[in-house]
Amino acid sequence: MTRALITRPVEDAQPLAAALTAHGIEPVIEPLLTIVALPTALPSLDGVRALLFTSANGVRAFGAKSAQRELAVFAVGPATAEAARAVGFGAIETAEGDADALARLVVERLKPDEGRLIHVAGSTLKGDLAGQLAAQGYTIERVALYDAVPADALSPRVADDLAAGRIDWVLLFSPRTAAIFARLVRNAGRADALKSCTALCLSPPVAEAVSSLPWHRVRIATRPDQANLLALAENLQAEAAHSATLAAKPATPARPRAAIWPAVAAAAATVVVLVGAFGASAPLWRDLVLPPAPSPATDTTRLDALGARVDQLQRSVATSPSAASATQQRLAQIESALDQRIAALSKAVDDLRAQSSSVTQTDSQSAERQTVSDLDARLAALAEQIKLLQSHAAQAELTQQQKTAETARDTAFALGVAELDGAARAGRPFAANLTALRRLAPDPATADLLEPLEPLAAAGVPTIGQLKRDWPDTARRAKAAQVASEYDGWLGRVMAVLESAITIRRVGGGVTGDDAEALLARAGARLDSDDLGGAVAILAGLPAPAAREAKPWLERARARLAAEAALGRLVEQALGSPARSGG
Repeated sequence: MTRALITRPVEDAQPLAAALTAHGIEPVIEPLLTIVALPTALPSLDGVRALLFTSANGVRAFGAKSAQRELAVFAVGPATAEAARAVGFGAIETAEGDADALARLVVERLKPDEGRLIHVAGSTLKGDLAGQLAAQGYTIERVALYDAVPADALSPRVADDLAAGRIDWVLLFSPRTAAIFARLVRNAGRADALKSCTALCLSPPVAEAVSSLPWHRVRIATRPDQANLLALAENLQAEAAHSATLAAKPATPARPRAAIWPAVAAAAATVVVLVGAFGASAPLWRDLVLPPAPSPATDTTRLDALGARVDQLQRSVATSPSAASATQQRLAQIESALDQRIAALSKAVDDLRAQSSSVTQTDSQSAERQTVSDLDARLAALAEQIKLLQSHAAQAELTQQQKTAETARDTAFALGVAELDGAARAGRPFAANLTALRRLAPDPATADLLEPLEPLAAAGVPTIGQLKRDWPDTARRAKAAQVASEYDGWLGRVMAVLESAITIRRVGGGVTGDDAEALLARAGARLDSDDLGGAVAILAGLPAPAAREAKPWLERARARLAAEAALGRLVEQALGSPARSGG
């Protein structure tokens, strides 16, 4: 069973542990922050329009200090909103997972003159929500009701588990917790143990905080909330199960042969004799019965390539804050140089204007008027230089912003394709994955690639393994239907019963002919070699009676082929994203 290390405070870790357990993942709780209530007194709530919460801990801290539940609540994300509902709040607005999204939500819903806002938070927080809203005219007060005290060491149990390779995933929810984990795992001498671990990060800034550690893989949720991180965990669990199945490749045990059915009717004495004869001669015909299909040898090259691309892009996004910081420093240097240059040019302009004024005031001769004209020309040239320098600086900043946005978009798209591909490979419904991927599509042409998957998303598509498993029964019933169609009345029904019971038919790709049995044999051989498309093409020539029995299996097989074709185009698009992002 996969074991996941949860680094959240105990109050948040427990419900997360329950959710992981429900997904078949063993949680290991290791709180790296301990929540301690502060003795801070709440300000007066008179005239307060809304409470702003950026964590569930803030909700719980407020709930312990005040019985007020009538005020409107603005929560940073779904988990915080759920905590607000749990303590009794009713009017709750939910943002998309970070302080910037929360600020936008407040601006959309409230006007600055509607009343005061109170931001309930911890003593340490990321971002400046109060500053953002104050700059837009809101009256807001931040109240620190709790402190998050960092752990000073990993517990001996977790240090031993890491050393022994008993931790598969590490779940990280904030840049601060991630930085604490990076420090403690190095202090414990367990950094090298992470080479077999996968980091599941809530957002790119979280991944950036642990990017220097030697992870096996780093995965980032498509949106910064717990639900999306759990969805990521579920997909990774499915991938792991799929890989384990392929690695094991157990031999499929021979199926026991069906016993011969009892006599159809007392009057059909000849049929009974025939059935008995088949039973008595079993050693002679048993080797002719359809052998079990070998274990599928699924080609994972496409998925492996996509996984590598996702890792590359996510590391790019994880390190983008550092790259952006370096770019911002460079832009700041350019801006400083421009300011100095503009100041010098402005001084030159002022001096020239003074000279111009002096000349025009003291002498109006022709030569002096020419001097004034020359000065005006120089002033205009200097003004153009200033505009050009400012334009260059603005363009440099815009280019960097565009590159960062494109890289982030490509990362999210590639990750979405990987998760959709994993769900489809596992035979699970993928409607939610498809909806998320449609929002991430970089252009209309890419969105069009999703259309063939829409009819298949709700129920999912069968796996190759499932189709192989169901094929012998389908082939048996198809042959029985064809044989029965060749006889009239009760004899046809009896022959159908016999064919269904003992299933003697030719198998292998070398069977010739255009009859139903030959077509079924060649289709089965194609399926055994993982050529599903070839099998479906052969079965298109089945006679009508056999085709009717094979129709449900064929519809499932065609759905699988359609999904594979659409997913192949999506994967090619995702693998081609470096061309778009320049990376």
